[in-house]
Amino acid sequence: MQLVERLPQTFEQLADVLELRAREGAIRMDTAEDPDAAARAAAEDLRAAAAEAHQLARHLTQPAGALFSMAHHD
Repeated sequence: MQLVERLPQTFEQLADVLELRAREGAIRMDTAEDPDAAARAAAEDLRAAAAEAHQLARHLTQPAGALFSMAHHD
């Protein structure tokens, strides 16, 4: 649960750093692709993933509470 709850923040921070490095001109592409456009697209995708991960964490809250209280009984 802790890992899933941390994913949105991780994705947001990655997007922020990627955009920062792009503004600094620190990104180069192995292809002819524009690094600024690629960084913007990747940051957008990371933020979308953050939103999905946040939703996943909300969906897991209910079953996690029950699962953490369960014990195996023979």
